[in-house]
Amino acid sequence: MNYCVYIVCGLGLVIAQTTLIPRLAFTSHFFDLMLPLVIYLAVFRPLPEHCLHAFLGVLMDHVSGGPFGLYLTSYVWVFIGTRAAAKVVRPRAPS
Repeated sequence: MNYCVYIVCGLGLVIAQTTLIPRLAFTSHFFDLMLPLVIYLAVFRPLPEHCLHAFLGVLMDHVSGGPFGLYLTSYVWVFIGTRAAAKVVRPRAPS
């Protein structure tokens, strides 16, 4: 069930970032909407659910029109950095 929720949320963010956000006049320089999801998955979710950020990175590479591997590489490095930081700072899920 969690996988389905994250996949639907990720697909919604991909669609919003590639089709809706560029059409708005006031969002010429907008950050990547997928980064908070990747950071959340890296900090609070178990290891098997981490394959989702690789899938979303490949999907963003295909849909965005940028060079292949740009989003995938950035998501992997954000994931690695967040996991390394989570070993130093003990995160807790909000209660």
